[in-house]
Amino acid sequence: MSGQISGQISGQISDSIAKLTERQIEVLKLVIEDNKITRKNIAEALGIAESAIQKHLKALVVNKIIKRVGPKNGYWKILIKL
Repeated sequence: MSGQISGQISGQISDSIAKLTERQIEVLKLVIEDNKITRKNIAEALGIAESAIQKHLKALVVNKIIKRVGPKNGYWKILIKL
């Protein structure tokens, strides 16, 4: 992961980000690096189950941090300014 992206996420002070767990922030960093990343790839990168990834992605969507655009071949749109 690039230091710039990591610094941007870590340095951002926002109510939405403040509500996130450490794992959700890790998921967000991966999505920012590759907005077409799959749940499977996130799960492999973090070493956790895809079902857990789905819950973390849902939390990011509910907090209006990311949004899914398109179906299977879609991508994640980042809704916050970095």
